[in-house]
Amino acid sequence: HGHQWTGTTTHSHGSEGATTHSHSRRRTIPPTARTGTVVVIDDSATTLTVISQWLEEDGYRVVPLSRALGATTTLLRVRPNVLLLDIQLPGLSGDRFAHILSENPATASIPIIFHSQIDPVELRRLAHECAVVGAIAKSSSHVMFSREFEKLAAPFLNDATDDADTASPKGIAAPVSTGIAEI
Repeated sequence: HGHQWTGTTTHSHGSEGATTHSHSRRRTIPPTARTGTVVVIDDSATTLTVISQWLEEDGYRVVPLSRALGATTTLLRVRPNVLLLDIQLPGLSGDRFAHILSENPATASIPIIFHSQIDPVELRRLAHECAVVGAIAKSSSHVMFSREFEKLAAPFLNDATDDADTASPKGIAAPVSTGIAEI
């Protein structure tokens, strides 16, 4: 749509916002579209709102969280198709959180896409170093964000014809609930 994201943010360090927003039922999804659940972790209330709205408009179920600390419980409960993760987070950086998730058998298979306003060269380097699916710069417009997100996330999403409430995410193993250390 006509929204242009400039990367300017206001920071909010509130509690984990585990509310699920879903407006996809009101929208006619094109036959080629994919659906799924996306957990978005960003400490900026503005970014969290804008990105959640964009993803919902594109037909995804969104679970927004304001911090990585404590997010493991939500990830295990929600079992998202994709985790969209900011790098610059208070308490536990996104790249460090990605490393922790990759070391835990119950969360290692969650596909991660970094989403940050850090230097694009550094962002690509971190994405490669952390072996995540990819990275999207925060300066993207809605159209550019959607194009990049779909390109990176497509292998992990459900086809729009699947029943999104019962279909399990493609390529993601069911989480093991024993011996999970809470972060």
